[in-house]
Amino acid sequence: MTALDQIPASVPARLLVVDDSFESRDMLARRLRRRGYAVAEAASAPEALRIVERAPPDLALFDYMMPDMSGLDALRILRRTKSRSELPVIMVTARLDQDSIVEALNSGANDYLGKPVEVMVAVARIEAQLERRRATLALRGMNARLEALVIERTAALSAVNEELRREIAARAQAERDLRDAKARAEAGSAAKTRFLANMSHELRTPLNAVIGFSEVMKDQLFGPMDARYRDYAQNIHSSGRHLLSLINDVLDLAKIEAGRIELVEETVDLAALLAGCRTLMHDRAASAGLHIRMEVPKPL
Repeated sequence: MTALDQIPASVPARLLVVDDSFESRDMLARRLRRRGYAVAEAASAPEALRIVERAPPDLALFDYMMPDMSGLDALRILRRTKSRSELPVIMVTARLDQDSIVEALNSGANDYLGKPVEVMVAVARIEAQLERRRATLALRGMNARLEALVIERTAALSAVNEELRREIAARAQAERDLRDAKARAEAGSAAKTRFLANMSHELRTPLNAVIGFSEVMKDQLFGPMDARYRDYAQNIHSSGRHLLSLINDVLDLAKIEAGRIELVEETVDLAALLAGCRTLMHDRAASAGLHIRMEVPKPL
């Protein structure tokens, strides 16, 4: 709280009466006290300046003419640090000529009173200045509160904007990371597809030779052969065909991942397919002490 804060209506206004004449000062001070004011007195301008420095009043009444330092000189000194709204000053003077009044107002006086002082007139002018001071201080307090509110809201908005900026930056980073991860995954998938295609191509070349020679042997194109060798050739041929089918599946998988697969629907002989599976698994099952039996309804 400062001297600029509005004074509650229940607190008596603090006045300072400055006059080198004890009689004039005492009479005015007593009359003002009877009307509810808290009145301090000063017998000289320097003393008044010290009082203002130590405990600023709500309003001061300065005698125009005083020895050593006039009320007008003291007023000019006050106005270096105290504005009209901070400390209203009423100049009390017997010099009511136009030049003296204009000089007093131009030097910083809020109003003036003529001597001898009419108490009712003095109270009216004092109250007018105090009311203006209260209104000015109330307005300043309101402005201060508004400024504080603006600062608070601005800080809150800045915090929200900063949080939003961080969230946007985090989302942008997450999107970049996702794009990078997707690019790496696609590159890895493409590399895997190329590898599978190359390996499948390399496997098909020798496998075609195995299938071709076993077919010659099982069909006995160059003369009859032992029945067991013929069965072996049949198994080699079947296994080779199965392996070729697997390799073709790998190639189809590579085509699927590359987006180049075409669906071809055809009839499948399930009995022959299952028979081939049983042949492939026969030795492994036998080594495990298992017997594979196939029951397939006809036709299927």
